[in-house]
Amino acid sequence: MRFSLLLFSLTCFATFAKEKPNLLFIFADDMTHAAVGALEHPEVKTPNLDRLFKSGTTFTHAYNPGAWNGAVCIASRTMLMSGRHVWYAHREESQLNDMTLWPQLMSQAGYETYFTGKWHVKAKARKIFDHVGHIRPGMPRDTEHGYNRPRHGHKDTWDPADPKNGGFWKGGKHWSEVEADTAVKFLDQAKQNQEK
Repeated sequence: MRFSLLLFSLTCFATFAKEKPNLLFIFADDMTHAAVGALEHPEVKTPNLDRLFKSGTTFTHAYNPGAWNGAVCIASRTMLMSGRHVWYAHREESQLNDMTLWPQLMSQAGYETYFTGKWHVKAKARKIFDHVGHIRPGMPRDTEHGYNRPRHGHKDTWDPADPKNGGFWKGGKHWSEVEADTAVKFLDQAKQNQEK
């Protein structure tokens, strides 16, 4: 229910506000709220997120109601896009392409919607967003030696930050950089269009 109320309030706010605020929604996988410097983590340095934190809205008490499988991200994205609670979202997951989803509601309220990143939802991103950057699968293909490690009696030499190991480095540039560059390009273009 919380997601439904959030979607409703965002849509109503956008519809009735004289000036529509720009909305940037970042949905990070496997990132605890404590891993943001602005939230007083003593070691983590996140200067860009800190700037967004200071000028935006941060949900510090949002809870995931669970999932219907081991990959909680699939359920989370489905709930977010549909506005349905976990069990309703699961039941209706196969019907997402026939439903009006959050990005479509935002479009109806006069927003231009954009998506780039990990998708993992059983709806066609290109159908529900006005613009789409890179659609990434759930997980990248990884190299064989990235699994079943460390092996007993052997030194673990695998390093996820090493581009030669593939994974998120497939293509030579880390996926997070590709997504950030694509998003910045869209935001710059949107700003130019708005100034016209």
